Amino acid sequence: MHSRMEKLKSYVYKSKSGAEFIGICGMGGIGKTTIARTFYELESSQFESISFLENVKGNYLKSLKEQLLSDTLSEECTTNCGTIRNRLCRKKALIVIDDVDHLDQLETLVGERDWYGSGSRIIITTRDRHLLIAHGVEEIYDVEPLYGDEGFQLFTWKAGVEDVHRRPDEYVEYKRLSQRVVAYADGLPLALKVLGSALRGKYVEELNDQLERLKHNPNKEIMEVLQISFDGLEDEDMNIFLLIACFFRGSGHKDFLTSIRKKIGFPKISIGNLSDNDKDYVTSILKKCSFNPIIGIRNLGDKSLLSIKDNKIWVHDLLEEMGWKILEKKSLTEKLGRQIKLWNVSNVSYVLKNCTAIEEIEAVVCFDLSKKCPTKETFLNFLDVLTKMKKLKLLKLDSYSLSGLSSVLPILQSLSNELDNQSDLPMLQYLSNELLILQWVWCPFQYFPLSFQPTQLVEVDMSYSRICRLWGTVEHLPKLRSVRLFGCINLTEIFNDFTLVPNLEVLDLGHCRKLSKIDPSIQFLGKLIHLDLRGCISLENLPPSLRGMVSLKILYLGGCHTLRDLSKDIVFLKSLELLNIQDTAITHVPIAILKNLRELFFDRSSHFHEWHHPGSFAALDYKRLSRWRSI
Repeated sequence: MHSRMEKLKSYVYKSKSGAEFIGICGMGGIGKTTIARTFYELESSQFESISFLENVKGNYLKSLKEQLLSDTLSEECTTNCGTIRNRLCRKKALIVIDDVDHLDQLETLVGERDWYGSGSRIIITTRDRHLLIAHGVEEIYDVEPLYGDEGFQLFTWKAGVEDVHRRPDEYVEYKRLSQRVVAYADGLPLALKVLGSALRGKYVEELNDQLERLKHNPNKEIMEVLQISFDGLEDEDMNIFLLIACFFRGSGHKDFLTSIRKKIGFPKISIGNLSDNDKDYVTSILKKCSFNPIIGIRNLGDKSLLSIKDNKIWVHDLLEEMGWKILEKKSLTEKLGRQIKLWNVSNVSYVLKNCTAIEEIEAVVCFDLSKKCPTKETFLNFLDVLTKMKKLKLLKLDSYSLSGLSSVLPILQSLSNELDNQSDLPMLQYLSNELLILQWVWCPFQYFPLSFQPTQLVEVDMSYSRICRLWGTVEHLPKLRSVRLFGCINLTEIFNDFTLVPNLEVLDLGHCRKLSKIDPSIQFLGKLIHLDLRGCISLENLPPSLRGMVSLKILYLGGCHTLRDLSKDIVFLKSLELLNIQDTAITHVPIAILKNLRELFFDRSSHFHEWHHPGSFAALDYKRLSRWRSI
């Protein structure tokens, strides 16, 4: 609390004279009221008149005004006690207006600066930043979550970790589990307090059970506080929030990919602005879904349901969890806002038989499809539903939950066995041509339907799937920016003509073991930034020319055991910053490429003696030299 007090004081005492308004803004449960109350109790003696109007939301403004005057004047006030301006204009007042949610509350209770005497401070807490701006509040303290030691200390204080006598080994385990609870709370003081109090005096086994329960049943008290902001949204903003929290922000897919990549020894790579939380990317997709996302995202930010940092959209973990719970409760037949429907794959059989709104669904998301459709029959029912979605624009599926992958993670051959078990499935009959995002990790199908011509497609991710060929014949795909097919061990061919995808920025073909060639037209991808071919063990040659790939920054070739040569004109790739040629048969690398490289991954070979000059590595700020002892 000390750091928060110091932060608030920096706003409160920034000006030496005059009356000032100070806003405290943040999501529900972030500690706005606690901060304001603590300051009020510590600093009230410095003011002539004081008043703390708690939870003004929903209260009668006339009675609140009377309470304010009674507090500040130390006398009982009625309707004849005069205006705030007349009674307080010569007094140095400290007034806290807590939990404001409408502008008329500020107009009636706060008014203008000239209502108060010099040195007065009016502190306003709210979830809605726009209200503060609209009322002319210039000093706004945006409250951040309690991370690190402060968060852990708050939880352990409420949980009484130090108060219970425990064996040394039990104490260590209890602290470890406590840290998991703190991580779940993600710095939200309300969650830290509620969970801490609920777990006070509990044994290790009980704490562990509570953690497992939280995975499926979030604490109701916490969710109710968080949902207040959501319930006050316009319909369109509700839809935008659910899409951002559950479709774009959803973390299950990312955790899945990251864990597998770590298991096979490669780090996660983040490129440019292609991440799911990039503001420009999310905005462009939502526009194509007939939303007005610029004002919608601004409204959500003002309501403290998301934040924008470095052009990235951030949603607190518990707000994301709230979004999923709201989505589970929404009936598929319920019309929401602009008619867009977001379905999280539940009650498949019921939906198939009873729902008449299937064709209106525009977004589907599910990170544990194998659990939602545990039998072949339920999976076929899901496919039947999917084929009826003619307006589907956003599809994000993960056929296997992360917890169910432990037996198949160590080697990709296990992936092959698992996929072979699904070979008796019928062909996929239909996918919407309206798709903008197609993400189906661990997809069991080898081919797309012949009718699938998604000319508006922006992103494809079919990692760890049975797919053999991306498309047979396809029209021009001018909007396609990202294709990720990592771990598609049956893939034998990609695009026959890369000029059909002129705006492609990411091409991830890592561990596509049967891929033996890349079409020479790849040289015309002038916007390609990231090319991943690592682990493509059947790839013997690169295209003869890469000269046109002027934007390429990252080139992964590690693990291509039969690859012997780099394209001669690789020296013309002036943007290249990272090159990985570990575990390849490459026998010569032009020394000229070192000029712009920042990261280099290679094995010791006799031909590298030509790199003896220190100036050759002038641009390198990081070198990982596997099995290399000296230069």
